Amino acid sequence: MSIELRNECQSAPGTIAIDAAEADWATAHAGCGQIAPRLCCAPRQGLGHSLRHASRRAINLARNAAHERYIEVPSRQEIPGNLGLVAFDVDGVLTDGRFWLSDDGVETKAFHTQDGFGIRRLLRAGLEVAVFSGRQSNAVAKRMSELGVTHVVLGCGDKVAAFQSLINELGIEATNTVYVGDDVPDIPLLRRVGLAIAVANAVVEVKEECALTTTACGGHGAVREVCDLILASRNLN
Repeated sequence: MSIELRNECQSAPGTIAIDAAEADWATAHAGCGQIAPRLCCAPRQGLGHSLRHASRRAINLARNAAHERYIEVPSRQEIPGNLGLVAFDVDGVLTDGRFWLSDDGVETKAFHTQDGFGIRRLLRAGLEVAVFSGRQSNAVAKRMSELGVTHVVLGCGDKVAAFQSLINELGIEATNTVYVGDDVPDIPLLRRVGLAIAVANAVVEVKEECALTTTACGGHGAVREVCDLILASRNLN
């Protein structure tokens, strides 16, 4: 189902009333509008709870409906049988794409704790994990250090070259790798790996290149979905 904005509130079962601003917020966070209960516009009068609570409840319902389901569920054959490396873009994948910049130039990002747990599980399962980002970020370097990710390439102008250098160093074939991206600069690398995955908030061009698209947006559990999917394919869930 998709989020629908209507001029008048309908009383259909499962419909949740929110205003247009809240609908925009819900669309951005409930699987980016790809999986969500039906929402409709309504005046604020008469609601027994806050509109913010309504939109959060909508998101929870959407996530519950998608608990064991991806937009496309791969067969085990689609996940590389000798998978050795799982790599992620940062902005828009490990984060929601936003960053905060202070007046004195200090950059801050937000990460999802469930994503971090998923990454730790990949590492414990013996898989290599890497991140590639076109931006330099002390916040990313610190977070990856906390998680135990040692392959961190920041300020990367050529992700394909950096990826090739890494798999050569690790002795892993490109066909035995996964990469998760969200935007056009990720496309060359998505075409290079064994399994290309887009997050729900990815641009259309990226989704067209990928075998899978997560139900969650970047920074809101998309990385955890990917981790769980990979671990389930290896009977490690």
